[in-house]
Amino acid sequence: MRERNAATQNGCDNPLGLLIGLAFDGRFLAAVNGEQPVLLVWDSDTALPPREPLLDANGRVNWDVSSHEGTLLDLPFIPQCVAFAPSRSWLAAGGAEIALVNPLTLERTEHPRAGGEITALAFSADRRELLAGTEDETVEVWDADAGHMLREFDWKHGAITAVAVAPDATTFAAGTEAGQVIVWDREG
Repeated sequence: MRERNAATQNGCDNPLGLLIGLAFDGRFLAAVNGEQPVLLVWDSDTALPPREPLLDANGRVNWDVSSHEGTLLDLPFIPQCVAFAPSRSWLAAGGAEIALVNPLTLERTEHPRAGGEITALAFSADRRELLAGTEDETVEVWDADAGHMLREFDWKHGAITAVAVAPDATTFAAGTEAGQVIVWDREG
């Protein structure tokens, strides 16, 4: 494990509460507002671009589907982060649970879990593994296909605010609210 202090805050902290994810090919957009148990999925192949801003005059997310032709998915938890798998076959939303959504069919599975809220997500390049950073200072590694946790790393350096996976999936990284970056190999 290597540590160093980060010079800047990570870009996940958003005072408006709007969090978005964009598929690697640009086809799908996902948005959550961190306050409601819903996920907006917009497909550029079947829907027109948003006609109205996603934020209203008060800085709140405009969840009126008729104004942006997206699809709202009700979730049993309030999402705190979203991430697309590189192959576009999965969209993940994290909070008290993890929801995995197929953006093409909108089929989804929810995976209850113990521990603090999920605050950051990242898929491996082959989309088999999903890293989930939590507010209780851990990083969970999930099998995205089977929907179960494979491993947990307990770093005790502050809430995890960002996670990343190297393209070859042998190196993981996490950023903390304390401004530290932790880099480790997949074996820990």
